[in-house]
Amino acid sequence: MIGFLGLDNPNVQMMALIEPLLKVIGYFVTALLRRRDLHARLHELSYHDQLTGAYNRHALAEYYEVLAMDSVGVIYCDITGLKWVNDNLGHEAGDQMICTCYETLREAVDSDKIYRSGGDEFVALCPNCTEEAFQDTIWRLRQKRRESEYHMAVGYAWSDKQPLVLEDLIVQADKLMYQDKRRYYE
Repeated sequence: MIGFLGLDNPNVQMMALIEPLLKVIGYFVTALLRRRDLHARLHELSYHDQLTGAYNRHALAEYYEVLAMDSVGVIYCDITGLKWVNDNLGHEAGDQMICTCYETLREAVDSDKIYRSGGDEFVALCPNCTEEAFQDTIWRLRQKRRESEYHMAVGYAWSDKQPLVLEDLIVQADKLMYQDKRRYYE
């Protein structure tokens, strides 16, 4: 049941006209509510990763369009060892690894702008934060990473130079992430 539609104290002589009218109105209201719910579900699927609930790559591309910030910190993370886990322990274990790493990142970052940009990669944005606050976030992430059973390679970049070019900051953070990944495997 979605709801109900009724009429108080109807004129008995008009009932033959009122009943079909209420049915038609009910039909259209129901159709509109279902369309609204379907649109909300489609929006959710279009912008969120189904496994983790993080925003997806499409949402990150959309965010480029509305970039209006004084500063931004970018964190680029890559889950190390996901292929091995998938190959040796199964994809369910790999999915658990992805979800755990996402939660680690979510707990450390004071922003809801966390995107799963690839199978084992996440990008977190910290808009309008000071460099000191961003460094605190990086410190918290490193602490959480040490406490986690899984490892993520982490790279980061911060800027307040206008105009902010998010793509450049992501590339910079990605390069630092690869350096961190090399150090981990060494």
